[in-house]
Amino acid sequence: MSVGGPEVRKAAGAALDAGTPEALSAFLTMGLAEARARDAAAGQGGNGTGGTAADLASTGTAAPVGALAVGGATAIALGAGTLVAARRRQESRPAVTRPVVAAVPRP
Repeated sequence: MSVGGPEVRKAAGAALDAGTPEALSAFLTMGLAEARARDAAAGQGGNGTGGTAADLASTGTAAPVGALAVGGATAIALGAGTLVAARRRQESRPAVTRPVVAAVPRP
């Protein structure tokens, strides 16, 4: 991982190491913003891709298009990873079978 500051890389690594869709979702919904804030407070924003949509929209034609593409690719990869993990978990569950009960005539 070469995108983001040290806190972002640490939080992303922890989410990936956990290997669960829940951990990835938690990182994307809350952990990423919190890690970016810690990096910004420490003055270690990484490659500068931590802005909001309004910040990026106001940058004009000098916007970091490459960084935006990397961010999009990362989101797609994490989404695909979540999908694969969910399917593997679903495949590893035993199939639910119900016993067949034969009708027995009463005497």
